[in-house]
This record gives sequence, structure tokens and C-alpha cells, in this order.
Amino acid sequence: MRKFKKNDGGYKFGKNGVLTVKQNSGWCGTSPIDYEIVEGTWKVVNDSVIHVEHKYWGGTISEDLHIISLSKSEMAFKVL
Repeated sequence: MRKFKKNDGGYKFGKNGVLTVKQNSGWCGTSPIDYEIVEGTWKVVNDSVIHVEHKYWGGTISEDLHIISLSKSEMAFKVL
């Protein structure tokens, strides 16, 4: 499994709907940013949308991601 970039957030989509997210650990986005890694879930909605759910500092995020491009190691998306 690829590692997260040192100074950036990201998503890892694992087997059986396991999601790992590296995200800002607080509400402030001013540098330096402290990151945390949380787990959540993901599922395919259709051939271009993935639904994700995970915790964050303010509660739970539940959102749909529209896939713009996809390769073996990278996915670009827009939050719907």
C-alpha cells in the first residue's frame, strides 16, 4: 500500500469498503497543519460515484465523490 504524502491529506480505498483518510486534525487550515489518520467506509454508488463516510474533528462526514479520472494509483474527484 502506498504511503500518504508527508505534508498533504489523502484517501486510501482498501478492500471490503475500508477507507483510510489523512486529514486536518482541527478546524484551522493555517500552516503548520497537524494531520490525523482516521478510518471510515466507502461504497460504489455507480460507475462514476463513490460514497464515503468517516469521522472528523466536528463529527461525521458523509459525502459522494464524483470520479473525474482514475488510474491504478491515483484518483481525481469532485465532492458532490
